[in-house]
Formats: sequence, C-alpha cells, structure tokens
Amino acid sequence: AIALADDDADGAGADDAANNGQDFAANTYTVSGATLTITKTAAVYSDPVNGTTSPIAMPGAVVTYTITVANAAGGADATNVQIVDQLDTANLTFATQFNDGTDACAAGEGIVIDNVCNDHGDADGSDYNVTTADTVTVSGLTVTAGSSAEIKIQVTIN
Repeated sequence: AIALADDDADGAGADDAANNGQDFAANTYTVSGATLTITKTAAVYSDPVNGTTSPIAMPGAVVTYTITVANAAGGADATNVQIVDQLDTANLTFATQFNDGTDACAAGEGIVIDNVCNDHGDADGSDYNVTTADTVTVSGLTVTAGSSAEIKIQVTIN
C-alpha cells in the first residue's frame, strides 16, 4: 500500500510537521514464507515368510519409507526443497527397484516422487549413495502452498 500526502500549507502529515513544505510517502510490504511440515512413516511391505499378507519386520523384510513434505495454505510456494535421509546401512539395504503394489518401477528406479519412478543415481534430482554416502537425496522439489510432495523408498532389513 502506498500513502501520499501533500502537506505544503496544511496540517501535519503522518511523518512530518505542519507547514514545513515536505511531502511523504509510506510503503508497506507483506512477505509470506512457506511453512513446511515434514513427516516420515515406515510400513512393512513384505517379508520372506508371509509375503505381502500381514508382513512383519524381520531380516529379509521389505520396508517402505514415505516422506511427506506439506506446505501450509496461505503462504508462499516452497522451491528448490532438498530432502536428505541417511540410511542405517548396518541394518538396512537400499532397494534399487521400488515396488509396493501401487508403484512398480523398473530396475534401477528405487526412488518414487509423487508416484513417478526415478533412477537412484542420475540427474533427475534424486539419488542414493551418489551425493552423500548411504544417503537418499532428493533435490529441486517445488511444493506449492496448500499442497504436498511424497517421496517413497524401500529398504530390506539385514
């Protein structure tokens, strides 16, 4: 908002004295930022004994991690968001081919971003063990205000 006043021969303005021959302008700016909430959940997808029927966490089980990045409504879009998730490689092995019954990816596509399969080591903004050792890195996300992005990876329990 801009307020202008001509105070040359009249009363005092908002920022100056009366009859001083000065004009003033006042500006206000509203800055809104992104408000992100990040959650991570784990669900056992399959195990070597039960398959996908009531699987439990045991050695050989496949676990799906889902990272959700939500941006609150009314704020700004969040651009160039980077998510970094280090895996406990003493107990887990990254699955280079993602499959949870909903998203079935090709070999070498182990990271799913908003239901799109991604190679885990190329220039698409997502990788495992390339940017940082034993770490999933997803870069360049845009999360518009009032929406969310979802990243899914799978691991096998050692």
